Amino acid sequence: MRGKPVKTVAIMACALALAGCGGLLPRPPVDRVVRHDFGPTPRYRAHGIPSTAVWVTSVPWLAGTGIHYRLLYQDPTAVHSYASNRWLAPPAELLAARVHARLGGMAQPATGTRLRLRVTILRFAQDFRSPHHAIAHMELEARLVRLSNGTVVARHIINIVVPCDADIQGAVAGLSQAARRAVGDLAAFVSAQTKGRD
Repeated sequence: MRGKPVKTVAIMACALALAGCGGLLPRPPVDRVVRHDFGPTPRYRAHGIPSTAVWVTSVPWLAGTGIHYRLLYQDPTAVHSYASNRWLAPPAELLAARVHARLGGMAQPATGTRLRLRVTILRFAQDFRSPHHAIAHMELEARLVRLSNGTVVARHIINIVVPCDADIQGAVAGLSQAARRAVGDLAAFVSAQTKGRD
């Protein structure tokens, strides 16, 4: 009768040992790169802006999905990228989706469309002024072009600086906020330039 408790303890010990060995088994590879976008798209109200086709591009060094930063206090000409964080798509694509939603625009002109808004992202990076102080910096050029003959109706440079935390979370939050402000500035630019034109 005394052997039964010993046998039960032995079985439990074996079960625990096997459970512990499970942690040594190979696991499937995990994608450790975190991908970000600009957050949920707001529900924009219609603002009576005439139908405008939208085309957003960027300078070549911003064509990828890297989240860039500069150490202005140490080496202001060097551009770095966070190793384990990326944008979900190139910034131009993320911004285009927001501008389309805001203006009701499209990549291809619809019937009756007279103008195209061409946007080029010139700068989109986190700048460290010191190891503990950073800003999100976005600069873009907007041109309103007449579709009939390619004439530039208006041109505008938008420069946005947003204070942010000096880490990857600050970069994503600050640059996303800069992009949202840029969308509002672009809408105001188009609205001001198209009054009475359509």
